[in-house]
Parts: sequence; C-alpha cells; structure tokens
Amino acid sequence: MKRLFLSLAVSACAAVTAQASIQNYGVDVATNGTQTVVPFYSATGDGLELDGSAFFGIIPGQTITFTFNAASIFGPGPISAAELFIDAFDVDSGNTSEVRIQGILVGSLANTAAPSDIPVEAGPVGTHTTSAGDVDNTFFNLAAYLGDLATDSTFTISIKNTTAGIFFPGEEIRIDGINVQAEVVPEPATIAVWVMLAGAGAFGMKKKLVA
Repeated sequence: MKRLFLSLAVSACAAVTAQASIQNYGVDVATNGTQTVVPFYSATGDGLELDGSAFFGIIPGQTITFTFNAASIFGPGPISAAELFIDAFDVDSGNTSEVRIQGILVGSLANTAAPSDIPVEAGPVGTHTTSAGDVDNTFFNLAAYLGDLATDSTFTISIKNTTAGIFFPGEEIRIDGINVQAEVVPEPATIAVWVMLAGAGAFGMKKKLVA
C-alpha cells in the first residue's frame, strides 16, 4: 500500500511539474497603420504598405514599430521558448528589409509562395500550419530574448523596408500583423502549491483505499 501511495504521489508531482502554458500576443495592422491588439493573430485582412528608400537612400524607407509591455503578458517567467510571426505581403525577391528585435537586427522578411505557414494558437512553440493563398510570412526564434519577454515593459519589434529607389521610393511591402507566442513555465511557488494539492489528492486516494 505504501508503494502504491508513493507511486501515486510521484506520478502526480511529475504531471504538475511538466505543465507549461502557451501565451500569445497578437497585433492586427490596418491599412492606415492603426494597431489593434488581439489575443492571437495568424493571418487576416489588409495591412500597412511601407515604401522603400528614395534618392539612393537619402530618403530612408518606411518603418513600422510594435512596442508592448511583454512583462505583463509573459512575465514573470521563466519562459522556455518563444517565437515571432510576421504576416507580410508583396515581399518580392527584389525587396530588401530589416527586422529588428530590441533594436538588434535579426534578419529580413521572407519571400514565400502560397500556402505560407502560420502559427498554431495552442502551440507548442514552433508548431505551424498553412494558410491557403497566404504568402511571404516569416518566423523568428526568440531564444535570445526570453529574459526580455519576461521582464521588459517596452519590448520592441520594428520592420523597415530598405528596398532602394532612385528618384521614387523603392517597391512597397505590406505588413498585416504579428504574433508573439511563448511557452511560460509556472513559477516555483506555483508549482509547490500544485505539488501540495497533488499530494493531498493522492493522500485522499490512499485513505479511500484503506477504508
């Protein structure tokens, strides 16, 4: 009976300590540049067109910036994994762009054919599906920014069209929206409470078995 109780307790503890929740932060971008926060963003509607640079770069290309309180969404952590999804359109092979996270250049937008990948709301992080007719979507692994996501109140993502134009702005690209998905691990204190409850449940089962 003791072995059975110990087995139940260990199984319960293992189950709760393995738990982690998926959190999403989405932003839908309107044609006029208005940003609307949504619980989850995958691929919808028309977004903001960004012109490239003009006069050999003297006039810089246009930029869209997303700034949000990541700590209030994903904190206090720890965060085991996270990913940024950018829903773009009209990103041709000749376009150039810069994607910056916390001011650091991490890459550029992709030129992909339909159907393009989109995130799965329930996760886990890195799980994708496809959206018919959708193109030019890009994902970035945020492994280097897990600490910032858990603590930063002004987490920043910016996308700039750097496509060069001579006398007129370079060819435009369109940004429809973004989604940040993170796998948040419960705090140790929360896990401890769950373990206590699991242990209490196992103890209650033992009493019933003894009765």
